[in-house]
Amino acid sequence: MNISQKLAPRRGNWTQKIDRWTNSAPASNHENDVFVSSMQRSLTKIDGETGALEWSRDVGEVFGSTPEIATESTLVLQSRADENSIYGVDQSTGDTKWTFTNRSVDKVRNGAVYSQTEDGEVYTSLNADTGQTNWSLSLGDRDRVYHQAPAGDLYVANDHHGKPVSLSRVDHKTGEKLWETQSLPDAHVEFSPSGRPMIRHYGFDQTRKGFDVLSPDSGEIVWSHDDTERFQVHMGSKDQFVVTKGDYEDHLHEISAFNGESGELLWSGQTPYVQKVSYGEDGTTYVKAAKKTEDGYLIPKELHSFDPESGKKWVFAPPVDELLSTHDKGDSLFVVGRRNIENSDDQYNSVLFSVDKETGETKWETTLGESTYDVIPHPDGKMFVQVGNHRLLCLDQETGEVSWHYDVDSQI
Repeated sequence: MNISQKLAPRRGNWTQKIDRWTNSAPASNHENDVFVSSMQRSLTKIDGETGALEWSRDVGEVFGSTPEIATESTLVLQSRADENSIYGVDQSTGDTKWTFTNRSVDKVRNGAVYSQTEDGEVYTSLNADTGQTNWSLSLGDRDRVYHQAPAGDLYVANDHHGKPVSLSRVDHKTGEKLWETQSLPDAHVEFSPSGRPMIRHYGFDQTRKGFDVLSPDSGEIVWSHDDTERFQVHMGSKDQFVVTKGDYEDHLHEISAFNGESGELLWSGQTPYVQKVSYGEDGTTYVKAAKKTEDGYLIPKELHSFDPESGKKWVFAPPVDELLSTHDKGDSLFVVGRRNIENSDDQYNSVLFSVDKETGETKWETTLGESTYDVIPHPDGKMFVQVGNHRLLCLDQETGEVSWHYDVDSQI
């Protein structure tokens, strides 16, 4: 389907020209103000409703840094110059409230700016409104800092494959160390979406293969999983740990789900070669499964759905040459595939499917042509789809009919 021939293009609500080019994403606050930084020094504020220019200021050497909304009154930018600096800027006036030099922004959250020195030896929490130091923490060689939701506390891990690992939890308000694990050989640190630390053991040098799930409160091991075969562990959205096993030569891979709190086995099953595991907001596990072609290549062809409590629900195997991506959007599930077009200059053809989350049946499909990058449903029944690097489509969620498209001259 050639959408440009079927529909007239839609014009944007407004366009605002800024004085210098940018390659960073804009930021928007709760009042719908839009902030854009340039590749040089300027920071611009635009009214998101009308597109009117509110102000434009020169702020340090911004060099394409994406502004971050830190509090209701302050946004933060990172300099990309040789001497890195962090700037706190007043959202109303554009005035620079504070500057912190020789630092790189690691995270902006909880009204604080977390930064690290260039040599990685000092980690600092700043008050986002005042720029005053909340606390500083000395880091050792190979120390990495992890920010975990929902508690918001920090973890410091000294981790490197094949080397001992230690893990400590740090109070994000005070910088106080709450607990620290003993050193563990041949391990790596990961975290579940609910904030549970996991120490994974890869089994190098004939050591243990498995993982330990720790208590966020004490750092003690709550439960463990051990295996004799190669495996992958994936953390689900409903506090589940999903383990898949199998290698390139296996036609079927094993998959099992464990309760994140207790380690209890919830369900197990089999799928073709597991290429990717993703999760829905309701805890559903999706497995993009690949099958071998006659030439021996593994190409994803199927989507397997697993209920968080009982296991496999359905298999979706659309008539496409390759399954590309899955987009679980709460009440809706959208799947993107690719169909080859023989004897055509444009051999890549993207297809969007709306799939019933309970049955796995196709509700509708729409051929989009170019690569499809993102799918964003809207409460009013519409959905927005980025197609290629220069086009935004608006579709009806119930029918898949295209209402309008908007083309831009530069890359989205």
